[in-house]
Amino acid sequence: MKTRAGGIGMAAVLAIALVSGLGMNKAEAASSVTALNSPYSLGDTGLFEICVDADTTIDQISLIRPNGSIAFSTPVGIGVNIPAGSCDTIDPASYGFSGFDQVGDWWIFAANAAGGNPFIYEFTVTFMVVPESVIGALAVVLPSIGAFVGYSVLRSRNRSK
Repeated sequence: MKTRAGGIGMAAVLAIALVSGLGMNKAEAASSVTALNSPYSLGDTGLFEICVDADTTIDQISLIRPNGSIAFSTPVGIGVNIPAGSCDTIDPASYGFSGFDQVGDWWIFAANAAGGNPFIYEFTVTFMVVPESVIGALAVVLPSIGAFVGYSVLRSRNRSK
């Protein structure tokens, strides 16, 4: 199942590149593409950092769902300039992305205006887990400790008689 979804996602990424008219045959110097503070929860919009070794202009950004469908895509020609040897943080919410709506492995796709290789990065979206409060943990543990203390006190009184 994961392989099929991955194939669909990659097909969607290639389709976006072809539609936008970007060739994928030139070398592009990208040192890293990462999802900051991931894994994300449903409803989050994410922050992505692209680091480059050569001057690069990001021309299009797309987010691909785990099922391979396109969740979000900027218009071609957004023009995010990243100077050589530096990084830029991309916030899809600033381009109108409303948030992740599926749990699973997503992809970010960022194409550059120079026609080089696209930047692709896989990241995870999970259910939001709210940790149990300290009061809840105490409510479970304290009655057991109280019962043990009560038993110990009663037992010591019975032995002393």
